[in-house]
Amino acid sequence: MKSRVAKVCLLLLLGAIVNVAVAWWCVRRFEQHLQANDRSVYTFGPDQAVTIDAQEHSVLLSLDWKAPQSGEFFTYVTERADCIGHGCKVGFYTERWQSAKTGPHPPIRFAGVPVFAQHVEGGWPCRSFDAYRFFNSRQGTYFSTTVHRVVRGIELAPKNSTFAVGVLLPAHPLWPGFAVNTIFYAVILWLLCAAPGRVRRWRRIARGLCPACGYPVGERDLCSECGSAVKPRRGKLEGSA
Repeated sequence: MKSRVAKVCLLLLLGAIVNVAVAWWCVRRFEQHLQANDRSVYTFGPDQAVTIDAQEHSVLLSLDWKAPQSGEFFTYVTERADCIGHGCKVGFYTERWQSAKTGPHPPIRFAGVPVFAQHVEGGWPCRSFDAYRFFNSRQGTYFSTTVHRVVRGIELAPKNSTFAVGVLLPAHPLWPGFAVNTIFYAVILWLLCAAPGRVRRWRRIARGLCPACGYPVGERDLCSECGSAVKPRRGKLEGSA
């Protein structure tokens, strides 16, 4: 019983390690394509920005985000535009102001407009980790801001001088995606470990050999070589009768 529990715990631990590795690989591959503006691997449009809801607003505040104050004539609106690819989603938060007289300003565009925060989610088949990156200067962009703060993640050094920020690897587990992915990879590892033994056992039984040691099965219920329980060969039993 203890050995089975230990094996299950080991498989879950290995599944969690694979889960982290896959999530980081997805994010790194996705952001490299994103920085290269390779839109063949993700979907993103300038008019897809949506106003964040109260729950998302409270999450940003809990992460020490400093929200701008609305004035008498203008109110600020926080919007998020998502880039979604294989095993990854990157959300860019932007701000715009709307007037009580003239209404909202033109829709937020990602390229060339201030981006004050970035939210990264990664993992496959479910997104299982996330991280935030806050830009301290609201005048900067994803391509030019050098002053920023990383929350819940690890930032790699940028590979070239074109981008001021490197790839953001998420390190905060998302539920239930983390549990689902960990069990998923644990089952795959168990199948990879158990499948060769199962196939070898079936082949030995089909060839009339002991499934444990591969010794030819005789007329007894026990293997004469290792003592394991076996099924006697019917042909020899019928011939001796």
